Amino acid sequence: MNWIDDVAENVFQNYRNRKIVIWGYSSASKGIAAVLRKSYNLTTEFFIEEKADNIAGRAVRALNEVDDKSNEYYIVIPMDCNNDKKADKLRGGGYTPVRDYYCFCDCTVKKDDEYFEDAHGNRIYGFYKGLKFYFLGWNAIIKIDNKAYIEDTLIYMHNNSVINIGAEAEVIDCHFSLGDEAKIEMGEKVSVRKANFTVEGNSIADLGTGCHFATGIKLILRRNSSFRIGSGSTVGMNCFFAMGADTRCEIGKDCMFANDIHLRTNDGHSIFDVESKKNINFRKRKDEGLEVKIGNHVWIGMRSTIMYNTNLGNGSIVGACSFVKCRTPNNVLLFGSPAIIKRKNVAWTRADQAEDICSCGEENIRLSEDVNQKE
Repeated sequence: MNWIDDVAENVFQNYRNRKIVIWGYSSASKGIAAVLRKSYNLTTEFFIEEKADNIAGRAVRALNEVDDKSNEYYIVIPMDCNNDKKADKLRGGGYTPVRDYYCFCDCTVKKDDEYFEDAHGNRIYGFYKGLKFYFLGWNAIIKIDNKAYIEDTLIYMHNNSVINIGAEAEVIDCHFSLGDEAKIEMGEKVSVRKANFTVEGNSIADLGTGCHFATGIKLILRRNSSFRIGSGSTVGMNCFFAMGADTRCEIGKDCMFANDIHLRTNDGHSIFDVESKKNINFRKRKDEGLEVKIGNHVWIGMRSTIMYNTNLGNGSIVGACSFVKCRTPNNVLLFGSPAIIKRKNVAWTRADQAEDICSCGEENIRLSEDVNQKE
């Protein structure tokens, strides 16, 4: 059951032949009205709005039309950022929770500075000031280490989803949405700012210790996919990572992504052969190439695109504006569209104008293996 089904069921059980009114004229409101009509043959009398600009004829009316009329109307509050204020206004106007109005989120069992629990089994552990959250299902968990810092961040959690935020992590001005059974793991000292993560059902995003994400990152994981990035890796501004359904991306430790990089584990859209009428870019299994593997200490230049069926060896460098869909050995320099190996036996360091190769790190100074590039 999802939250809209729960709302519809509770309305059916409690409306007692009163006229049903839904607060707000949004996609969620329309969804509730559709389920009420389809599942219970109940009609929504009208919608209500506070702002005069949103009122439209008899379908969307002013809030004051339902004031002190709990004997006539049963009110439904969809989830939005003002649920608490809306519930307070209804209670002030003589409406009683559940009996006279229903809001899925209006079910807090316990709430203090470092713990939250609702009647649906959703919980927050740790200091969550600076976090706005919406539990759209049951038994979701948010765990925040006491040394983590969160500011102006919004999280939507569905059934059995989990977020773990490690010690000294910084999460600022972010938007996270997790589907059923989805998970986000943030290691210690991870830094994420102005990021947008969408993690669909049964998928996992795992950010290793000390990873730093600059502003404007967008990460999308479709169902049953995974994204893992190793410790100490950094991601520049406005990067876009898209994991298709049933695919995966594994990035090693100490990698460096410049600005404006796109990474995809599938094409995102279907391509057919007209003569055979068969899909020519769809693969059902993870072992059929729908993955990206990037080794340790790999540098990806700005505005590059990394596509599925890519495997970059440790210590490699991808030049700016490259289109990469190949497999390479370690410690190579490749660039172009399509990217090809231009030089082997290279090592790199984050330091500018370094004179000592030892600054690359002993483990990163290696001769390239004698493996041919494969597309």
